[in-house]
Amino acid sequence: MSGRCGLGVEIGGTKIQAAVVRDDGTVVDIAADRVAPAAGAEGVRRSIAALVAALQGRCPEMAAIAAAGIGFGGPVGRGGGRVA
Repeated sequence: MSGRCGLGVEIGGTKIQAAVVRDDGTVVDIAADRVAPAAGAEGVRRSIAALVAALQGRCPEMAAIAAAGIGFGGPVGRGGGRVA
């Protein structure tokens, strides 16, 4: 990434976490929110958007995110790429 930041998001069963990291692996900041199962997929999307918004500006290089990743603990249907 060479001097830029990356963004990681982890969707768990009880919370969603997001982190900004530097290219050397240093964690700049972490934000988390609880999962609201009744809100469904839209609730997850809203939580992710809010977490990313909360982290913006925490890393001076944030305007040039070189990489982003997302992780979750559920199975994926290979045919349609859907989380089961």
